[in-house]
Amino acid sequence: MTFETFRALPFFSTFPEAILRHLYDLMEKKEYPEGFTVTREGDKGDSFFVVVSGELEVRKVINRETGEYKTLARIGEKEIFGEMAVFDQTPRSADVVSLTDVTLWRITVPYLKGLLQSDPAKGADFLMAMITLLISRLRSTSKTATVLAEAGQIVSKSPDLPTLTRALFELIVREIEGSDAAVFALYNWFNNEFNVVESTENESARTFPAVFDPSDPFVFRLTKSAEPILISGGLGYTGTISSLGTEGIFAEASSLLAAPFWYGSNLFGFIVLANFLQKGAFTREHLVLLQGICNMVAPAMETFRYRSDEDARNRLLKAKGFAV
Repeated sequence: MTFETFRALPFFSTFPEAILRHLYDLMEKKEYPEGFTVTREGDKGDSFFVVVSGELEVRKVINRETGEYKTLARIGEKEIFGEMAVFDQTPRSADVVSLTDVTLWRITVPYLKGLLQSDPAKGADFLMAMITLLISRLRSTSKTATVLAEAGQIVSKSPDLPTLTRALFELIVREIEGSDAAVFALYNWFNNEFNVVESTENESARTFPAVFDPSDPFVFRLTKSAEPILISGGLGYTGTISSLGTEGIFAEASSLLAAPFWYGSNLFGFIVLANFLQKGAFTREHLVLLQGICNMVAPAMETFRYRSDEDARNRLLKAKGFAV
């Protein structure tokens, strides 16, 4: 990373050039392969990182032996993480794992403290920028918690699957801004297809089919990966999803945000938010929020499916003259 690139990073864009040059001189280049744990929960917080290239995931480990964890955030190019170490050097609160090969710049706290002590005025500018960043992240976390709580209320109050999907779709489209078209599809086990149950078609004037074929390139990768997808700059994927030349029904989209509904080994459907006019319409915060909603709602879909199958079985038995 050149100094000019470093200075252009959003977090550092307002810093005086003198302090930026000091920070740039303190940086240590680090390269890690896909799947590498860059920081582990409980480790000493003695540095923070700038992402030069690649993508990482912040994880709260639930059971390290079984590999169970909850995704808290995604971190991409030009973003920073581990910045709390600047303030308290307490143990890391979560794991940060690379989703791709990554290149990072690492700045250790002891070196940074030396800089702050040598020039208190510049140090104050740096700390104020750090505080502004933390406040922004806290606001994002607060919104995520509020939306997830509302999704939980929808789950608890919905008497059936149509009511659930309708209210959930309205919540997602309202809270994840940036789409000019959206679609919610549920998997039909009998016909092996995805039936569209909710959709919006706004400025883009795009119309979606009533049914999605599982072999559609985008649908196939979305439902087979069991991972959400964020496309922020036209065709191609971030994270561990491979880039291919065609994306089926969504080929013309400039931005896409999508997630499947999985519970155990069962796939229940997916939701896609698209913007056909604007690149970068969705963020990693949107990605984490959508994934959190899908993870919360999928068990309820399993319950409704079981009820539906049970009702169908009882109707069949009744039609054949059996007591139910």
